[in-house]
This record gives sequence, structure tokens and C-alpha cells, in this order.
Amino acid sequence: MVERVVIPRCIGCGAMYELERCEGGCRQERLELVAAGDLQALQAAGELATARVQGALPVLRELTDRESVDDWQQAYTTLSGHARELLHDAWAGAEPIGAETTLAAAPRIEVWRCPDCGSVDAPQECLGICIWRRFEWVRAAELDRRQPRVEDAIKLERRVHGLLGRIAFATPREGAWERSWRALSSQARESLALLEHLQAGQLDV
Repeated sequence: MVERVVIPRCIGCGAMYELERCEGGCRQERLELVAAGDLQALQAAGELATARVQGALPVLRELTDRESVDDWQQAYTTLSGHARELLHDAWAGAEPIGAETTLAAAPRIEVWRCPDCGSVDAPQECLGICIWRRFEWVRAAELDRRQPRVEDAIKLERRVHGLLGRIAFATPREGAWERSWRALSSQARESLALLEHLQAGQLDV
């Protein structure tokens, strides 16, 4: 479970305070924090990308499992229809996540916090507008730990989206139905292997 820290912050100057006091004095540790909502957005993007890739598995496996076909043109036409349906249903006309979501580093703040009583002191120059709200924060290290895996999931989603587009909208030349099928099948196998590595926590691309 991710540790969440709730700290009041002035939405004017950005100062943060949580006034507590330990008997005998506080000890301070430096914390680098990001908004909990930024971590949630990152996680949601990764989950959506993974769900779209997993939703494409029937088409990918249809492409890779068939070694012998009586009528390659008919098989390709059927597969193309399945790919178009999947793009319509899973992506609903949207671009892949990687094209619409920037995974730039979330804004980070540095505070000094007592791990015993929870006091926080992060002053800023007052702007004369003091409006305090309580915000949820998480350690930046938690976002750093998850971000590479989410980025890998989004890269894989973009790869699969491109493959589905080629299946759905590219028509092979006459006599090239089987050759096109086998070329796309090789690409599908690569995507399935990447998904397996991602699920095992081993993907590094």
C-alpha cells in the first residue's frame, strides 16, 4: 500500500505547514513528494494501456495460431474485420495513450518532516493571499518506481495499435495474402512476447 501524507498547503504561495511537536525536540528528514493525483493518473494510464493490449489478444492469437489456411484471402478479410471492430470498441476512435498523455515528471516538492510527530515546515514568501487546503501527497520515489513499467505498457499499446491498423486497413496485393499474413504474424508474436515480459516485470525497452 502506498503511504499517503496529508499536508495543508497555501494555494497562493505554496507554503506547507503541519505544526506538531515532539517532547525533547523533533528530528527532521527530507521528503521529496508528488501529488497523489499524479501517481493515480500514471497508474490509470498504465492500466488502460494494459487493458487495451489484453483486449487485442484474440486478434493477435488468431493471427499467430493459424499455420495452414485453405483460403488466405478469406482468412485475411475476416481477420481484418475483427481488427477494425477491436479498434472501434477498445480505442473508440482515440489515439494510443502515448500520443495523448505526456509522462513528463510530475511537479515535485521538497519538505522537511519529523517522522515521529509528522510536523512539516516548508515556508515560502507570502504573496498576501493565504488560502489553505489539505492535499494528499506520496513519496516521489513511489512514482519513480512505477513510471518505467507504465511507460513500457504504453509503448506496447502503441505497437499493438499500429499492428491492428495495418491488419484493418492495409490490403495486400493480389497473390500476397499468405505472405502478408505471415509477416504480420511475426510482428504479433513479438508483441505477445513483449506482453509476457511486461507481465513478468522484465520488460526493458
